[in-house]
Amino acid sequence: MCIKKPRRKPKDPSTIHMMGKLSELIIARPLLTEYNDLGNPTATVYIDGQPITNTLIDLGTTINVMIKDLFTTLGLHGLRRMPIVLELADRSRVKPEGVLEDIVITIES
Repeated sequence: MCIKKPRRKPKDPSTIHMMGKLSELIIARPLLTEYNDLGNPTATVYIDGQPITNTLIDLGTTINVMIKDLFTTLGLHGLRRMPIVLELADRSRVKPEGVLEDIVITIES
């Protein structure tokens, strides 16, 4: 009877978990820098020459929302009724009064 002995598995190198500056020195490349949250970017916006302070700036939006009181205060016209429902981030639903298109907005730099 001939029995072949199983080969030994090569040992895996041991893993040591390091954190912070020590690992940065060993791997010879800087780790990602953490930045603090700068908060919400706000600016003063002018619509028809009237200033609106502390306006939240979000350049990635496709829909901008304005409260109806501000709409009437600015004296804007041309609100078009549209049967849409907006679903907000907290999953609540809001039915807007209408849609206003092509408004010229100036941002104070």
